[in-house]
This record gives sequence, C-alpha cells and structure tokens, in this order.
Amino acid sequence: MFNIDREELKMEIEGELARLAPQAGRGYRVRALVVHPYCDPIVAWVPTDYAAVYCIVGGPPEVVKLETGVELFRNKHGELLGLTGNCAIYDRNTEQQVGIAAGTFLVMGVDEVLDETIDLNDDALEKYTDLLMDPNRSRCS
Repeated sequence: MFNIDREELKMEIEGELARLAPQAGRGYRVRALVVHPYCDPIVAWVPTDYAAVYCIVGGPPEVVKLETGVELFRNKHGELLGLTGNCAIYDRNTEQQVGIAAGTFLVMGVDEVLDETIDLNDDALEKYTDLLMDPNRSRCS
C-alpha cells in the first residue's frame, strides 16, 4: 500500500509556493472564474502561467474538463491535504461523482485545437457563475 505523509506533502507544496511566487503572473491573462470555498465566484483576469495557477489553487494544478472549451483547475492534492471541500465534480455522461474541488479553484476557457488557455466565453461565464452562486452548491459540473 502506498502511504503518503500529509505533513511532508504540505511542506513540499509550501516550499514550491515560496519558490514559484516571485515568478507568478508573467504569463498572459485570461478572463476566468475564481472560486473560493463558501464564497461567490469572482470574475477575474488570471495569469495563465504555471507558477500563477499553482499559487492561486495552493498547490500543483490538476485540470478537469467540464465541457468542450471549459476546464476547471484545482489543487491536485486538495482532498488529501484536507482543504475545504468546495464542490463535487461529476462526469457529464454517467452523472457519477469523479472528485471534489477542494480549496480554491479556477474555471477557464480552453482552445482545444491550440491546446491553450483562453478567456471564458460569455455563455460559459454566465452558466458557471449561476451554477456556483448557490450558497449550498454541491456540484460544479
């Protein structure tokens, strides 16, 4: 059985945050939703470089495809570290829960042809803002 020491992982992430923070924000910025636990989503211009996304979500980012052209970026180790559960992620086809976005997460647009992060389009911005505005939200997909 694979055993992970939560404190060791937390120290590793904190060290990486300290290392990456001075470099964060050097990429171009896109319109996205930033969602903190227990808060309404915020429309913000978010840098797309790895260092910035790492710092925003508080650890190594993991990408979850929500739909064509929309991705969620969450802390890969958020659940393991005991971050506050923010909302459940469901598979669109099976309606089965596939994970939890724990801690702060981002919803951003993606150009799947060029494989790059882009502005969240108006329809997706409205859809996910409405979905995530519910104070009792239990899902984000």
